[in-house]
Amino acid sequence: MKIRAMYLIIVAVLFVIVAAGFIYYYVWASSTLSRDNSKITSLQSTVELSLSSNEANAITVNQAAGGSSPIVTFTANNAGYIVVSGTSTSITGHITIKDSYNGYPDANYSFGTGASKIIPVLPGSVSVFFGNSDLVYGATATISVVYYY
Repeated sequence: MKIRAMYLIIVAVLFVIVAAGFIYYYVWASSTLSRDNSKITSLQSTVELSLSSNEANAITVNQAAGGSSPIVTFTANNAGYIVVSGTSTSITGHITIKDSYNGYPDANYSFGTGASKIIPVLPGSVSVFFGNSDLVYGATATISVVYYY
């Protein structure tokens, strides 16, 4: 009888250990699945370029003739694009983009008295400038920059 009782105790202890292992595994698997689903959602948003960051909101610049002024410098963690929009008092206004990504050329975009430009960017430091090509008259510009990634 004692052997049978010990056998039942051993079986019960093993059952408790196995049950605890299953419960632990279930909790761990649920937590891991939840974390992985969150990562997938974040990566999907990145691939779809559906995330955005407002880098400059209606920044006003008074630019002398022939000069250029920085609007914003920010770090692009992913490849994406920026939308530069606003108004200018000069038909010779232009936007210059400087991207620190190796091989990305500095680029000038005609802005005139106002526009909305979509400009690709690569990871790294991105600087946006407003320039005034008029050699006689100054210009005032109000510019916003939104980064999509």
